[in-house]
Amino acid sequence: MSDAEDLEDLEAIRILFSQNKRSRSIKFKHDRKDWDSHVRMLLATNEFDNRFRMSKYHVDILLEAIREGITVDYLCSMNSTGGNDPIFPEIVMAMGLRFLGLGSTVLDLADLYRTSVDSARRVINMFLDAIDFNTECLELQVRLPDPTDLDALHTLAQRWVDVSGIFGLFNNTLGAIDGRLPRTEMPGDVPNQTDYFSGHYQCYGLNAQAVCDPDLIFLYVAVAAPGKVNDIRAFHQCARLLEWF
Repeated sequence: MSDAEDLEDLEAIRILFSQNKRSRSIKFKHDRKDWDSHVRMLLATNEFDNRFRMSKYHVDILLEAIREGITVDYLCSMNSTGGNDPIFPEIVMAMGLRFLGLGSTVLDLADLYRTSVDSARRVINMFLDAIDFNTECLELQVRLPDPTDLDALHTLAQRWVDVSGIFGLFNNTLGAIDGRLPRTEMPGDVPNQTDYFSGHYQCYGLNAQAVCDPDLIFLYVAVAAPGKVNDIRAFHQCARLLEWF
């Protein structure tokens, strides 16, 4: 048998195994949600802002800022999903925003946007990485003002006064702080699972503390403590914020 025939046989075997692998991996063909139709419906019913916690204008700005980080390779996606269409950046962003802003679960998002659960989990992580590691969009750079720049601090304080109205509610203010409980599944790899259960919200989660400026742009965000911990105790775990103060 010639070398050429050997190569042909090896190629035939490779294709056979590839086809068998692909046929075994296909569980269901997901018809992806039509983003444009979805947007038209939400805008017509005045529900877009409620679904994504921001306007269509700002969603478009965010999309362009992180598009490169949430775009999947078309051919690789078709191969890995057994012929399903790739999940386009608009859907990746929509799933990520609803996961963060509404507390939607991975299961709910998979059903809503017509993906597998594994794909939903993967693209949400892709969205989070695109946000966390973005170095181009200034609005995504979460940082506290320079405490030694007194002019900048006075300007920030004045901006709070400007949004206070006639009552002057925000005199001598540099930021607004609040806590939030991002919901999680029951953790399986921690010493004490009950530390993550919030009695107030009756769910598992984490205590996150955040500071924003008068334009609602984050200046500081930290996952400060397990969900059982109240905001006062969690605040005192924010070492960098306390040092800034």
